[in-house]
Amino acid sequence: MYKAFIRLNVYYKCVVLSGLFLCVISLALIPLYFINLKEIPLGILLGAGYAMLAYFLTGLMEDKFKEHYIWALLISIFRYIVFAALLFFVGLWYYKLGLKIFNIFAVTGGYFICLIILIILFVNQGKKERKDSGSI
Repeated sequence: MYKAFIRLNVYYKCVVLSGLFLCVISLALIPLYFINLKEIPLGILLGAGYAMLAYFLTGLMEDKFKEHYIWALLISIFRYIVFAALLFFVGLWYYKLGLKIFNIFAVTGGYFICLIILIILFVNQGKKERKDSGSI
């Protein structure tokens, strides 16, 4: 299992690690359901779920469109437009319509959980590449 994980690209590793971390966070946030703050764990699940889907699609894009940089750029821009629309609709539901299903700050926090894991993976990948090339 570990050997299969090592061969994955950075975005697939991010999806796997974010999913594991999200399971732990979901278990830790179970008490919020009992004190009527269910919008926080649901918002984290929505934000992290979207980020995991976006990074999975980015990993697919990296495999398919290595030579076509314009498609990679357009798909990345589209990913941020969809995230902005997601935040807009969550804010609309929460503040204008009064549907307290998702918290907009929890959605953003869930998205940043995956982003922080991705940054850590990129830093570790850079350290391994420098170590393999022999530079400091």
